[in-house]
Amino acid sequence: MTVDRIPDGYSACAGRTKDSWYIGVLLIENRDAPFYDLPGDVSFEQRAAFGRKWWTECHGVPLQIVLFTRSGDGMKREVLSEATLADTPACPREEARSPQLAWVESDREKWHLKLHRDGETQIVRSSDKTIRCATVAVTDARTVLGFESDTGPFETKVTVVDPSGNEIYSTPGRKPVLCGVPGGCVLAVEKSSNDSVHIELVHINGNSVASSTALREGDLLINGDVAWSPDDQCIIAAAESSPRFGFSNQIGSHRTIHTWKWDLKSDSEVLGTLPVEQRAFKSIGPENIAPVKPRVVIDGDRTAVAFKQHRFFTHKTFGWDVFICRLSDAKWSEPARVSPNLTTSDSTLGLVPVDGELIGVFPAHDNEGGPGRSTGHRIEIVRIGPDHKLDRFEIPDEKKADYTIPASYKSISPTPPRFDSPYPGRQLVWGDLHIHTIYSQCVAAVDGDVEENIRYVREVLGCRVFAVAEHTPWILGPQETWRLDRIEQMVGDDNVLLYASEPGLKAMRHTNWYTRDRETFEKLERIFMAQGRNYHDIIRQVRDDLPHDSVFMLRHFHGRAVPEDSILQHFDPHFEVAMESMQGRCNAMLDPREGAVKFPNQFLDAGCKIGLVGGTDHFRTCPNHFCLTGFWVREISAEGVWEAIRNRYTIAMSDSRVAMSTLCKGAPMGSAVTLEEDEDFTVTIQASCERPIIRAGLLRDGEMMWTKDVDAREATFDLTDTTVEHGRHWYVPTLEVETAYEEGHTGICHASPYFLYRK
Repeated sequence: MTVDRIPDGYSACAGRTKDSWYIGVLLIENRDAPFYDLPGDVSFEQRAAFGRKWWTECHGVPLQIVLFTRSGDGMKREVLSEATLADTPACPREEARSPQLAWVESDREKWHLKLHRDGETQIVRSSDKTIRCATVAVTDARTVLGFESDTGPFETKVTVVDPSGNEIYSTPGRKPVLCGVPGGCVLAVEKSSNDSVHIELVHINGNSVASSTALREGDLLINGDVAWSPDDQCIIAAAESSPRFGFSNQIGSHRTIHTWKWDLKSDSEVLGTLPVEQRAFKSIGPENIAPVKPRVVIDGDRTAVAFKQHRFFTHKTFGWDVFICRLSDAKWSEPARVSPNLTTSDSTLGLVPVDGELIGVFPAHDNEGGPGRSTGHRIEIVRIGPDHKLDRFEIPDEKKADYTIPASYKSISPTPPRFDSPYPGRQLVWGDLHIHTIYSQCVAAVDGDVEENIRYVREVLGCRVFAVAEHTPWILGPQETWRLDRIEQMVGDDNVLLYASEPGLKAMRHTNWYTRDRETFEKLERIFMAQGRNYHDIIRQVRDDLPHDSVFMLRHFHGRAVPEDSILQHFDPHFEVAMESMQGRCNAMLDPREGAVKFPNQFLDAGCKIGLVGGTDHFRTCPNHFCLTGFWVREISAEGVWEAIRNRYTIAMSDSRVAMSTLCKGAPMGSAVTLEEDEDFTVTIQASCERPIIRAGLLRDGEMMWTKDVDAREATFDLTDTTVEHGRHWYVPTLEVETAYEEGHTGICHASPYFLYRK
């Protein structure tokens, strides 16, 4: 039964004191809501003014960390902090003498780990570097806090500190969870590599490690949680297991939730797998409904594990339900739905035992599918009795699909052998310019959340450049604030973030838009909406309102908004500096799908000087499992990546990570080259890949000419075309490489084109 609501609440935690219970909430005020109803038949200028006012009213609204405590029959509200960026607060699992909350916030200059206890708020740690994943526990002797930070582009560590910021313990790993135990605390931490993740439980007594144990299940064991059972004198742990990521970017496709107990002395013991029925529904493709984000709850001698599961109720639905399984006689009960309304998969919830019941603190929103905008964000406070159970939303028979478990692939994107850069002052880094998560609302049940996607692209694919291009018109408001904050936290300090959107415009094919900074991006998003998603009016206002060279676009091969016979008339050389030559659906320059022509060949045929990039996009069971871009940058920064894209220092690749450079008459890829009347076209290629390069060739004016067998992991060689005719041509040096996938499955790597004139 829902007993109360907290408007504008987005993520929450719940804790208890000796006499009562309390809630910590991240509040995100929705100032965008009055602007969702756009003006109708009005002029461009009126729409432009509307968009400017929209941004002015919504920019810089601080996020609030708020403590709610019981007061009579209601809740007393106390704002603890306001910040530019704030993560969800965390409460101790243990009973505290007064409400305690820990959280991370940022003022864009520094990151702060904060603690509220005994009525006071303090800064525990400040850093120039990103801090994330705050956790807190109360032990017999003290309060302890934990957090995650980066130690490099791909590596992270977890640190445990006391309230004065003094380090108690640190270890390589991520996603810390703390709970108090007699004489100390237990830390759960994910230990990850490219191909596996397990969870380590560490018993910390004083400032030293007393014991530890490892939890392993499947390839990846993630999103763990722990709590202490006083009656059983043991830790209860739960975590979700997944096949090794790599089959596709639908990394949320399959999960099973496993449980253990640990007495702090022996090895951990398996308690079993939660009995969650494997269900799937038909959408754009089949979508599994997997259990995610387990949460352990202990109430005396009663143990339960809560989790979330996507709710299907119409096309492109966006929302999850909370279920609980209870442990009785060493057996887990069937899941019972306990949340009345939709929640999101990546916001946190609270569950606290009170007087034989559980108080559920659930982030909630309304969403009608379609896709559709989520509205009415709030925290719902729900009383959950021992027999509380709501009906599960069932999939209609005509919409049911077979539940499929994705294959597990190892080492899908190993780092290529390095070679000396032929481009003075430049180095090669990789990135995915077309990432989608649950927030695109296309296949939300399987796409995985922001954190999972960033970790996958960062740790498994080895990328340092990130661009999460959601369909942002559907999420503008609190969801977008939350999403962008999470992306910034997860990308970290040593990597590069481009802000991206795939807005789905009128009078334009599928196109991603990019900026280097968040302020410009948030203005761009409101221009999309104010101009009714009309491409031509958007371009006009972008030119009027946004700084020169602050936006560029990457067009895809698919979409029907512009016919082929008029598509070239839409080309804008200022904004369209590169195009997507491959994605999950296909290698578009060689083998387009979905009825499309080869792309962007027609633009190159017309003389458009564009670079080539790769990005994964939504997986559609088509040839490519992932696609990346290699950037030859002067510096590893947003400005460095921007310059590389604009000047066509990019390579595009599918299903493997490849290093490639090219020189023609001393000129780099992307250059215009003139040949004398008796001169052949010759390009020198340096290339490497951890798996063998099979062959190399030239894509000339759309014709693929494979001319050299390579059969090596590292090679330097020339490709020559002796048949080039007088006139203008374009050449794309191309490699074919082996991959980690099934036998015979190969990857492609294109360098950005040479634009040739033969006298």
